[in-house]
Amino acid sequence: MRTVFRLIIDNPIVVVLLVVVTVIAGIAALYQLPVGLFPNLDVPVVNVISHDPGVSAQDMELLVTRPIEDRLRTIAGVQRVASTSVVGISQITAQFAPGTGLNNAAQRVQAEVSAVASQLPVGVQPRLENIGTTLQEVVGYVLYGPGSSIDLRRIVQTQIVSQLMSVEGVALVEVLGGDEPAFVVRLHPEAMDRLHLTVDNVISTLARHNRAAAADFIERGSQEYPISGSTRLGTIEDVRKVPLPMAGNQGPATATDSVGRPQAVLIEDIASVSEEPAPRHYTVHGNGVPAVAVIISKQIGASTITVAGDIDRQWANLTPLLPPGTQVRKFYDQADIISEARNSLFHDLIVGAVLAAVVLFVFMGTVRATLITAASIPITLLATVAFLQAFGQTLNVITLSALTLTVGMVVDDAVVVSESIFRRLTLGEDARTASLIGAAEIAGPDASGTFTTAAVFAPLLLIGGLAGLFVRPFGLVVSIALLASLVFSLVFVPMMFGWLAPPAGRWAIGSPLLRSVNNSLQRMLRFGFAHRWIILLAGVAVLGLGVLAAWLGPVRALPAIDEGAILIEYTLCRPGLR
Repeated sequence: MRTVFRLIIDNPIVVVLLVVVTVIAGIAALYQLPVGLFPNLDVPVVNVISHDPGVSAQDMELLVTRPIEDRLRTIAGVQRVASTSVVGISQITAQFAPGTGLNNAAQRVQAEVSAVASQLPVGVQPRLENIGTTLQEVVGYVLYGPGSSIDLRRIVQTQIVSQLMSVEGVALVEVLGGDEPAFVVRLHPEAMDRLHLTVDNVISTLARHNRAAAADFIERGSQEYPISGSTRLGTIEDVRKVPLPMAGNQGPATATDSVGRPQAVLIEDIASVSEEPAPRHYTVHGNGVPAVAVIISKQIGASTITVAGDIDRQWANLTPLLPPGTQVRKFYDQADIISEARNSLFHDLIVGAVLAAVVLFVFMGTVRATLITAASIPITLLATVAFLQAFGQTLNVITLSALTLTVGMVVDDAVVVSESIFRRLTLGEDARTASLIGAAEIAGPDASGTFTTAAVFAPLLLIGGLAGLFVRPFGLVVSIALLASLVFSLVFVPMMFGWLAPPAGRWAIGSPLLRSVNNSLQRMLRFGFAHRWIILLAGVAVLGLGVLAAWLGPVRALPAIDEGAILIEYTLCRPGLR
């Protein structure tokens, strides 16, 4: 060991370069690491959610859930498929084997859902979600104004959404609220019964007459021109004049006029058709008036603060596209929550480092020795941040909390090495000899103490499931910080004391406090040796209270977070036939 420490002390430039590279890498990682509220929830669990308003739970199970569920069971790597069908909603959960990437799992599910889409009822469009979908929602806006809600929603969907999707890091833009134009067909049961027509006859006929199809191609030399035909229903009269088939689809349905001549049965003969907003199942209000809400989700791994800032800047360019008088208000910004938590943790981290330096000064007595020892705190933390980037982690509440916790732990190694060197200096040895012998004497106990502490947190890296997603980053940060502090305490501290150690005669400044602490400790130890049973019973009582508190205390997967009030009000409406 002395040979190693002699090389370290005799080559200060190499040690300084190592520290400089570590600091640069840590600062670069600090600016490049994605920032989020929680770690990336890369859980291989995908939900397929489908909506068909007004349809009974039995029909949702038969027409939507079963076809999708049967396809998902054939995917390689699926461990479990579960489904829930209620009125108008179908949810199917596919859980993949551990180690399957979320993106890979979502792609497999999407492929199977696309293959079965043609078998689903008209208008049913399954949507994929994962366990972290809600946490990926970073920004929410509400838009309202004096104009038509139909025009506002149309502009948002046709012009605003595409611009927001172009922002780097944006994964999904969801539009809620507002009105959609529709031709509402209200059927007359008496007329349908007289002609032996069903609701399915009407729905299938309208769908067949409201589509566009490619007919053929015309070749002109080396070019081809497509011929397409469109029977889309563009006006209310188009809907009213759609002919209906007779029962069994055996040709068009017919009726007789006043003189007994047959004539085709049209939609207007068995229903009333009106042009009005489509029936809504919820309403969105902003500032007390009907509004359109835009909720934007980020991609997994993208930095919340960066994405939210880019979206705000993009909105400044999109405002002219909105109708005159439209008000845009942000009702949710996850970046504000993260920034507040990050600033609070950074403040605690800085205060903790300063207090640690003050305590070091009290016990060491010189500014130079205090600065050498305290310098290991930022160097170790920056090295930890650099390793976080290498391991693909993010800056979030979990990792920042772990960094704050390690401030007091990472300085322990430097203090132990410094105290050993101090003792050699008080014996009259020169700085280089004291650093060499002092570091070599304490290297073994210092390493064993650090490895013992790291061994407590290392098992957290082996926890799986949802809990592991939150616990593993914590254990990783603490373990890396402890190992980094050990390395720098045995490399950086001996080198600095070997070349910049203060005079040995100044170590006595903190001795009065140390003597007082030593005397108090000796009195406590004498009392403990003289009253062993009291100490033993007190320890058992404290342990019992701790176990009882852990048993009776509340348990929750995530801490409660106040994300602020959301100015969106959902009001259920009765479903209607569109």
